[in-house]
Order: sequence, then structure tokens, then C-alpha cells
Amino acid sequence: DGKIFTARQAIKLGLIDTIGSAQQAIAVLKEKALIEGEIEWVHPLTKNSLIDVLGGSSDDEGSMFSYCMTQLCSFLEQRYLSNGVVQ
Repeated sequence: DGKIFTARQAIKLGLIDTIGSAQQAIAVLKEKALIEGEIEWVHPLTKNSLIDVLGGSSDDEGSMFSYCMTQLCSFLEQRYLSNGVVQ
């Protein structure tokens, strides 16, 4: 029904067996599933944002996005702030 419990509450309610780390959960999973060696985790594909398509995040100074933003800001400054006066 969407309720959220702490780990201790979940144990008291019989929702979980024990409290542990992610590594401990993986060890139990591997033991129960008879998995030897490392597990290869598969993640669903994510849709790329326009920034990703243009070559990186906005923090990446070498990206196409960063170049375009620099050019746009330069144009706007020259167009609207010549001599420090808004036209």
C-alpha cells in the first residue's frame, strides 16, 4: 500500500530477514542462485539528452554544447550590450 518502513520495523513485521549491506545481499544472492564468480549487472538503456548528443555535459568545456553556448553568449553581448548600454 506504499508504506515506508525502517529496516528495524521491516524485521519486526517479517518483511525482511536481516539488515545488511549491498555486498552482503549480493553474497546471499550468489549463494542461493549458485553463481560463481562476478555478476555482470545489466542496466536499461537511457535516453540521451540533447546535451549528451551534442558532446557532453554543460560542465565539459570541450563539448559542442559548451562551444555553442559560448558563441551564443558572445553574440548576445555584442548585439545588446555594446558599450555597456542595453539597446
